[in-house]
Amino acid sequence: MRAPKRRSPAGQGVGFDKTQTMGRGLHLDYTLQTAAVQTLERELTIILAAADRMAGGYGLAWSDYERLHEAHHFLIRILADLRGVKEMQ
Repeated sequence: MRAPKRRSPAGQGVGFDKTQTMGRGLHLDYTLQTAAVQTLERELTIILAAADRMAGGYGLAWSDYERLHEAHHFLIRILADLRGVKEMQ
């Protein structure tokens, strides 16, 4: 009589290796980190471009001021999170 066939845990299939799952998680972390850096870079670029334009003696359109305000608050929230400080109301 044969021994019963050993089955792998659900969803793990034959040849499952923990490093495969960890590798997927690390890839996801890297993807999220990359997206966060790109977003931070975009918001900082908006602030720097507005500052450069204003330093050159040019004004901004009303919608530019609104977008600058949003970017400014985004960076304030990020810096507060990095410092571990609760956002001021």
